[in-house]
Amino acid sequence: MSAARRRRTFSENLVFYGAVFLALLSLYDPLKDAYTAWLFPEIGDESVEVALMQQKLTEKNLDCLIGATPQEVPLNEKVKVRLLACETGDIQVAVYPENAPAKLRWITTQPGATKAAGIWPLDALISAAYAQTQPGAARMQLAQVQITNVCSAWQDPSRKAKLIRITNEGGKCFKEIVNVFSGAVEYREETPCDAPCK
Repeated sequence: MSAARRRRTFSENLVFYGAVFLALLSLYDPLKDAYTAWLFPEIGDESVEVALMQQKLTEKNLDCLIGATPQEVPLNEKVKVRLLACETGDIQVAVYPENAPAKLRWITTQPGATKAAGIWPLDALISAAYAQTQPGAARMQLAQVQITNVCSAWQDPSRKAKLIRITNEGGKCFKEIVNVFSGAVEYREETPCDAPCK
């Protein structure tokens, strides 16, 4: 039995333990993503990378959301789209379908944020806007509905997962709770315009 078991040489050990180390190292990102998804169940089915990027963009532009006036783009009577451009160069796109939950997403001009990461690049909007200037292309017109973000606050400032905001839409105010990871508006109800963001 001792003849069947021989000691490995130094180079064999180096190769063996090197392979084990590389195998464990390759598990780092999936394990980190699994831990983050466990830590923030609000992420749901969203890609962890996309969800964290959306959270960072919301946090970065939080001051821009307060008192801002998004522009409404009418697509048809069943879908409203609202655009909000911040001084940082980031744009928030909010889609409000008639009988479905609303969805919010940030578009960024940050280098490194790509379609693969789920962040819409600004050049996609610019090319669509350019296409509309061509003869025969449908023109996009902004609606004249006055919309103002009255206030925005984190539901739980230590987690920064859900944003509470109140919007004034032509004199009617709505309280919304937005999951910043997925962009889903989880709650939307009419509220007094002087209600606090709590």
